[in-house]
Amino acid sequence: MKVKYRFYAENDKVIWDGKNNKALCRFKDGELETTDERTADILKSMRFKFDELVLREPEKESKVEAASSKPVETKREEVEPKRDRRR
Repeated sequence: MKVKYRFYAENDKVIWDGKNNKALCRFKDGELETTDERTADILKSMRFKFDELVLREPEKESKVEAASSKPVETKREEVEPKRDRRR
């Protein structure tokens, strides 16, 4: 099960990742959504407010349903009728 986080800031911000020496993330309109656990852990440690959203995985179709929903192609072979040789 995957978790999506929505973090909130008062305005647009860029959070710097000192370990990788680049921007970790950017808030747009005071919000940021991520599924990256490292990013979420860093923002949590910085005490940003957040919501945790659980993402549902799409349900898998059963093989029976998938097979029945596809058109079936049938092959017909033309066979000449057997001739009666009793004449």
